[in-house]
Amino acid sequence: MSGKEASKPKRPFYIKRSDGRPFGLAGLRERWEGPRVEPIESCTVITTDANEVLRTLHDRMPVILPEEAYEQWLDPNREEGAELCGLLRPFPPNRLTVYEVSPLVNSPRNDSPECIAPRRQLTLDSPPT
Repeated sequence: MSGKEASKPKRPFYIKRSDGRPFGLAGLRERWEGPRVEPIESCTVITTDANEVLRTLHDRMPVILPEEAYEQWLDPNREEGAELCGLLRPFPPNRLTVYEVSPLVNSPRNDSPECIAPRRQLTLDSPPT
């Protein structure tokens, strides 16, 4: 990567469901207790290949679970996870709205609607420039 590419500022994007509803991400949580160590709590978000719209930004995306799979994913009595593998796929691009937002969002000091005001919507026909 050249110095010019390395110094190019990242452009933030806002991603939401097209219907405005919240979405749940597939993740894992673990608690590990060693013999002489404080318990370690950890978690991770599971990723998959990016869908057609998000692929223009990155090659991966978080697994967004369909609402009807929340209970199945969160079932604490599940011992085998093989049937959950079918949920680990890209979310349909037509069910997401993606648009560029102001770099103001990159600082926690900024807390206003201006942080997520749309600059330019990203669609299959309009990759980022």
